[in-house]
Amino acid sequence: MHERGYLHTDIKPNNILLRVTGGVKIIDFGQACEIGFRKPRIQGTPDYIAPEQVNRRPLGKPTDVFNLGATLYWALTGRTYPTVITKSGKRQDVPDQTDIPTPSSINAEIPSVLSRLVMECCEYESYRRPKDMIEVMHRLEVAQAVVHTRLDEGHDLTIDVAPHDEAELSGGQDSVDMDDLAEAVDRYDYSAFDEFTHETESETDPDLGELR
Repeated sequence: MHERGYLHTDIKPNNILLRVTGGVKIIDFGQACEIGFRKPRIQGTPDYIAPEQVNRRPLGKPTDVFNLGATLYWALTGRTYPTVITKSGKRQDVPDQTDIPTPSSINAEIPSVLSRLVMECCEYESYRRPKDMIEVMHRLEVAQAVVHTRLDEGHDLTIDVAPHDEAELSGGQDSVDMDDLAEAVDRYDYSAFDEFTHETESETDPDLGELR
């Protein structure tokens, strides 16, 4: 997707599907935009939104990296990563990252190489994050090798994760045809984005476009 010049901007647990045959599929391209685009309104999901999305700065590949990092943080810890906006749409101060528990500090079985990657993906300054998903993928492959080694040694890496409670601030309902969307994803037909875009005004703040 990035190679085609587009960003997803709303990567989160609810937008990642696990295939029965293995692998994953990313869905819901309603907030996708071109790389470098500055959105006039805030769009995203509070628990996974990058600071530059809230501050309405130009968005880049590190924006999706933050969204993914926050998703991985939740998947590994069962907790959400502190972001600069609340589920009610209010801005909030965030702690220094050194004060945020790392995944490996919450679960000692999580390899430090994976924990460190997740925390770097969640850096509040975009230039401190991995520059793109290619870098993230390569580092995940290293982490995967470490995990496989630990599993072979009999370590238990499972954690308890509470059901995902997602805030819905837009007040609207998605009208995306998932079959059509899946076909568009498979053939990289990114011109289909406009067809699936849903712009719903938030009642909490005129600046908020689609926080959900």
